[in-house]
Amino acid sequence: MEPEQSNPIVEPVEAEPIAPKARRGRPPKSPIEETAIEGEKKTTPKARTKKAVTDPAQLGKQIKGLHAMAAIVTGIPELMIDEQEGELLANALNAVAEEYGLSISGKTGAAIQLFGACAMIYAPRLLLLKKRIDQQRMAQMNEQPLP
Repeated sequence: MEPEQSNPIVEPVEAEPIAPKARRGRPPKSPIEETAIEGEKKTTPKARTKKAVTDPAQLGKQIKGLHAMAAIVTGIPELMIDEQEGELLANALNAVAEEYGLSISGKTGAAIQLFGACAMIYAPRLLLLKKRIDQQRMAQMNEQPLP
């Protein structure tokens, strides 16, 4: 008989674990770090609770300003509301946002706050200026004699 030829058994080679790719920027930190003193905890700035961007008093003032703009544009003075009504609407708006899980914070919230404040301050002035210029034009047209 012929000597048996042995088939070499190929053993699977263990693949080296693939290390995750290094991300750009600072590595993430835990929100709570243990300090050298046992039991004392130090919180990082991100672990602190953020102040709500939608402060009802501030949002109420912005809503009041929007109503003032609407009253000027439409010429309907009844659209004007006072600060209490504006704050009441702001509280209701915050409640709806909480129920639906809508949260605008950080840079986006700050940008929206800035836009709202600018609109509240400058839009009524621009609308009144436009109205005054239109009235002056109408007065000039009425004063000029027809040829």
